[in-house]
Amino acid sequence: MSDMCTSDNPEQLKCALAILGDRYTALLIRLMHDSPQRFKDFEKAIPEISPRTLSQRLTMLEDNGIIEKNTCPDSPGRRQYELTEAGHDLDAVLHTMAEWGRKHLNSDAFAKAPA
Repeated sequence: MSDMCTSDNPEQLKCALAILGDRYTALLIRLMHDSPQRFKDFEKAIPEISPRTLSQRLTMLEDNGIIEKNTCPDSPGRRQYELTEAGHDLDAVLHTMAEWGRKHLNSDAFAKAPA
């Protein structure tokens, strides 16, 4: 994480958006809410994400302490991704975003939003 994001800085929202603002990132975090996920689980849940983009997003989340990569207990050669404490702290944020989406899903703003 950059120095700007680790201090008490008025631009902390910008720092959070640098992590959560990329396409698919919030979805990946939400998928790990209940249980660890393997790479193939993400590919199945979000078929439109390319393997390269998925790998980049997972690496970025790991580098920023949101997730950790561990060995699967049932397959020692395979890896799974799970939320850290910081990742679990995002649950309320993502829930609030989802509620906002449900409330405004049919609004004109959504009709004009990029996919």
